Amino acid sequence: MSEEKKPENCPKCGSPEFIFDPFSGETVCWKCNYVEKSKEP
Repeated sequence: MSEEKKPENCPKCGSPEFIFDPFSGETVCWKCNYVEKSKEP
């Protein structure tokens, strides 16, 4: 079992297409382009 986070819904538009990007360290909503910075260093 991996310890991946379950997919979250975008806090702005509620879309489930809220995808973590490991390269930028941000989580990006593909629907409304909301970006959430990662809390991890």
